[in-house]
Amino acid sequence: MIKPVLVSVAFGNEYMACMRRLKESVAKFSPNSDALFYENTLPPGAKPHSQSPYGFKIQAIQEAARISPKVVWMDCTCFLVGDPNLYFEPPRYKHLEEEGVVMAFDSNSLHGLASPNLLSAYGVSVDTCKSLHLVGGSLYVFDFTLEKCRKIFNVWAEMEGKGLFSAASFPPHRWDEACMAIALHLNNSRALSYMDSGYRCNTIVNKDHWKDHLKDHR
Repeated sequence: MIKPVLVSVAFGNEYMACMRRLKESVAKFSPNSDALFYENTLPPGAKPHSQSPYGFKIQAIQEAARISPKVVWMDCTCFLVGDPNLYFEPPRYKHLEEEGVVMAFDSNSLHGLASPNLLSAYGVSVDTCKSLHLVGGSLYVFDFTLEKCRKIFNVWAEMEGKGLFSAASFPPHRWDEACMAIALHLNNSRALSYMDSGYRCNTIVNKDHWKDHLKDHR
């Protein structure tokens, strides 16, 4: 069985503390997984965060995909509470087969959180945008053996390359998350509930941001 690669990026003392927690959880719940943890350094080819907010996710995931077609991106504020291999096994694998990717649904409307530049570039009307929702960007699960996964990721990466993660011209714009929401829409995909995505429901991946008081997960 092909092992997934777990990947994350962290900068600064607070986020590095979260990264240590993430690494500890990997050692506990997925000790045989391959991992790419970028600590106070950007992945190869990534632009500075100020230029492309969270754009480093693209390059980090691309580097992970060089190792394995199965990739689990987790923000460093996440940590494992279960085995990430479950994403790639029945019954959860059906979500990847159907949607191409796995991520959590965000109840916020995309309207007002996606820049006009993004919508214009991909022919998405305001009315359509009002019908869409944001996605949670802390967890992205990919299986690049799936054509739908590759299509979604390629559109998302293209957006980053065009500078559309940036909120410079529209401050409410939600960077990678707004772009991913449009990439899903263009490929007839959707984000999943917390339960189906194994996120923040004590099944596979939980999250605790240091800004909300770093807690001991053990």
